[in-house]
Amino acid sequence: MNKYNLYFGLLLFVCFLCSGFYLEEYFKPQNIQNLTLRMEIRANHIYILFVSLLNVLSFKCDLSKGKLTPFFEFAFRIMLILSGIVAIYAFMYNHHGNLLKRDWTLLSVVLSLSSIAIFLTNELICIFVKKSETNRQQDFPK
Repeated sequence: MNKYNLYFGLLLFVCFLCSGFYLEEYFKPQNIQNLTLRMEIRANHIYILFVSLLNVLSFKCDLSKGKLTPFFEFAFRIMLILSGIVAIYAFMYNHHGNLLKRDWTLLSVVLSLSSIAIFLTNELICIFVKKSETNRQQDFPK
């Protein structure tokens, strides 16, 4: 599954470059007088890069093995991919000039940060389990 994150992250990086060319061509400063709209579009552009880099970095992340690791790993990787899809959708359709109506952008950021929280939760659980097993072995030597 980590290969999917790598390939998807690279695809998102290409989308980031294409969206940059799109911004340069169609959203020139002299054409957009609404500064809030310009900020929204640029922020969504950067979110694509953010999610792209998270997907590429997740390729090398191996979750510590525990009882819940398969569930955590699946959720971690799927949420990163969904975050990228939502980020692209938000870039294309979620710029209204109103900062309170950026639902898709918010969803993309929440998905990406939630996936990192899932990764960290798995790591913390594995650390506590290993620590308790070590303490149990020290208390009851064979």
